[in-house]
Amino acid sequence: MKRIILTAALALPLGALPVISGCDREVSSEKSVQVKDDGTKVTHEKTVSETADGGVKKEETKSVDKPDTVKKEETTVKSEDGTKKTETTVTH
Repeated sequence: MKRIILTAALALPLGALPVISGCDREVSSEKSVQVKDDGTKVTHEKTVSETADGGVKKEETKSVDKPDTVKKEETTVKSEDGTKKTETTVTH
């Protein structure tokens, strides 16, 4: 019986960690897909989230998918303090 109580007492803080730290709450999301005559598909996604500490995070993703060529995806994250982070992924 002591072993069960001890295990539960040690596991409880680990289970409550996500509740304490919180997570981003999505405020708005927008997605548009454009297909061009040559078969190229351009996808734009914009997401605005509120962080656990009350800040605002804006994320924009642009993905270009051309048939039989290289796929390029670019993600830009902007925070309310002016910080901007851009990440580009190229897939062959």
